[in-house]
Amino acid sequence: MLIIVLIGGILMIAQYFLNIPFLNSLYKKILDWSIVISIFALVIAIRSLLARQFKAIRERTEHIVLPLTTIVSFSAVVIIGLIWGVGEGGFVDTVYKKFLVPMQAAIFSLLAFYIASASYRAFRAKNFSSIVLLAAASIVIIGRIPLGDALADMTTVTLKSGPFALIDFPRWAEWILNVPNVGIKRAFAFGITIGIVFTSLKVIFGIERGYLK
Repeated sequence: MLIIVLIGGILMIAQYFLNIPFLNSLYKKILDWSIVISIFALVIAIRSLLARQFKAIRERTEHIVLPLTTIVSFSAVVIIGLIWGVGEGGFVDTVYKKFLVPMQAAIFSLLAFYIASASYRAFRAKNFSSIVLLAAASIVIIGRIPLGDALADMTTVTLKSGPFALIDFPRWAEWILNVPNVGIKRAFAFGITIGIVFTSLKVIFGIERGYLK
């Protein structure tokens, strides 16, 4: 297995940097095989999900209703979808639009309260860094709501650098999102990319073997 990973990793790296027809063709075939492997991985994931639910039922846990609901809903949607299809207006489409979409909206609505609670704890002005964070967040929040537009329209104050609304929060928010925020995002992306490269090299050369367990 380690030899296969080593050879495959070296070939894929060479394909990226070298324009060799054989490696390009091999890369396309591997991508096709990855689709097939992902299908089998989905089957294994479904089997693992159902196995955990049946185990919870056998052990008679306190929340036995949850695994029962999972098994029944999963089986019903799969069977009905295989028999009557998954086209628009069908049963599966109706279940998706009438049940899954509202439940996702409810989950994200609850998540918004957790984000607000975490923001309240993070925005306490304890030191200089937290003060900067609080000021930037406040400007972005005000600049993204109608109140920011109303304040920008109410003022006619200008700065020495030219016409610029002193409390033009939408413009300030846009600058914060497009200049310092983008720089920080690029720094994060650069660090993550370096981490991915080193992790890939560790896997290719057999240093990291956790996937073999």
